[in-house]
Amino acid sequence: MTYIIEHNDLGYFGGGAGCSCNSCRSASGNLSQAPAAAAWATIAEKTYSEGKYFYSLGKLSVSANTPINYYHPDTPYPPSQKFIPCPYREFSISASYPVSALGLQLPAATFYFQLSFNYNGNDLQAVAIRLLEGKSSRMLSSEFSIAFTGAPNILPLDPVAELQFQITGRWDPVGPDVNLSPGVDSIKAPSNLTVRADGSVRLFVVSEKGWVRNGPIVNCPMLAPRKTTVSKKH
Repeated sequence: MTYIIEHNDLGYFGGGAGCSCNSCRSASGNLSQAPAAAAWATIAEKTYSEGKYFYSLGKLSVSANTPINYYHPDTPYPPSQKFIPCPYREFSISASYPVSALGLQLPAATFYFQLSFNYNGNDLQAVAIRLLEGKSSRMLSSEFSIAFTGAPNILPLDPVAELQFQITGRWDPVGPDVNLSPGVDSIKAPSNLTVRADGSVRLFVVSEKGWVRNGPIVNCPMLAPRKTTVSKKH
């Protein structure tokens, strides 16, 4: 599953009258040619002023190797134990803008995701991560990429299955077309999302400059394993 979203349309903040596409394109063109300090000032003015429209050029890229199943070696197929669905678990990852030379700082961009899976206390089924595009922030020129790479994270005889998604990514708050950029930030280890067959979930995101961080996530209803031991034979 991969999303690549380029916000090449009109973004909107607040209420009020809009502007024509031509005038928005003109404002965007002037912005890309301005010095970095002036660009920050223009972005902040457009963001904080209620009723302002702007021409959005940001880029968001999301990938996840889902859905994923994990069955123990001795689990029959199809599984005899009943799976129950975890009600959708929503989580967010935010990316902060650094303070500009003029002392201005935009509100953090926040990206929302939906985690879903089936579980029975021992095994995991259809673990999936989906971007909630409509709820996530739109960006003027910033670029954010994130990848969730899942794999089993248990000992062979552990009765409770666990999948861990390593999280990697990159945040460019200004974008590649603005001079004097404050730099980029990268999500680093041990950032991960962990899902267990007992219904528990954990999320931890850390970045090199501290601009990217995670919001909270709530466990699914806890379910005790029916099998407390695992046979080596299938």
